[in-house]
Amino acid sequence: MAFQTTATAAVNPFANQNTSQKGNENWKSDAFVNLLLPYQKADGTETQVKIGVIALKESKTIEGQIIQMFRDDPEGAAERLAKALILDYREAAAAANGTTGKLML
Repeated sequence: MAFQTTATAAVNPFANQNTSQKGNENWKSDAFVNLLLPYQKADGTETQVKIGVIALKESKTIEGQIIQMFRDDPEGAAERLAKALILDYREAAAAANGTTGKLML
């Protein structure tokens, strides 16, 4: 007995799922804090490079407080957050992105 499938299932494995959740947008973030570093390109021009993002949801107590801090005082909130952050470095695998230039740290 051979395994049988339909063309629809092969193209879209989620085709037969309950569609009542399609309008659910609870997974979407309400705000973002971008993590940027000063960067000097190979030609000497200075810019910023985005190294990450923190997604925030208002429905989560602490994240909602962070969003409100930024709404009330964006510059002060950024300064307070930068001073309070605790960085925890973990190595997953070595990766090279081919960027030429230098970090401005």
